Amino acid sequence: MNNFPLYATKISKYLSTQFPEPSEIMLLEIVENFCDKDQCEAFTGAMEFLRTEGYLIYQDSLFGRQLYSMVILTEKGITVSEAMPG
Repeated sequence: MNNFPLYATKISKYLSTQFPEPSEIMLLEIVENFCDKDQCEAFTGAMEFLRTEGYLIYQDSLFGRQLYSMVILTEKGITVSEAMPG
């Protein structure tokens, strides 16, 4: 899962640009090679970690967790995202 930190950062940064509006996150927008099983697992792992740790919330995951709808950063997620470089 060496792509996990990269995807967690990409997800957080993207959502911070959308805040406070809910957004959709698609696997194809984050993962560089969607045919690579490890990258896809790192993406879904990052989404689930961010959700269970309280950094984001979402309404649904669709298409085998390739699309997450109504995703928004929590206050905790915004605070961490703002502290990220770049």
